[in-house]
Amino acid sequence: MIKVEAIYPITHDGDRKRGDVFEVSERHAEQLKRRGLVRTPGEKPKVEPKQQKAEAKKADKQ
Repeated sequence: MIKVEAIYPITHDGDRKRGDVFEVSERHAEQLKRRGLVRTPGEKPKVEPKQQKAEAKKADKQ
């Protein structure tokens, strides 16, 4: 069993709110991660492409 943290509200063995930490099997963890619904606690959030562009523009201006 692996602990995962919900990124979005989902229903998996009950309702899970954003930020809820719960345990799932390795198989389910991989499936939920692939769909972008959960992450491993402590894992850095993925940066959205729009946010990357905004950060690059800020760096160019400096």
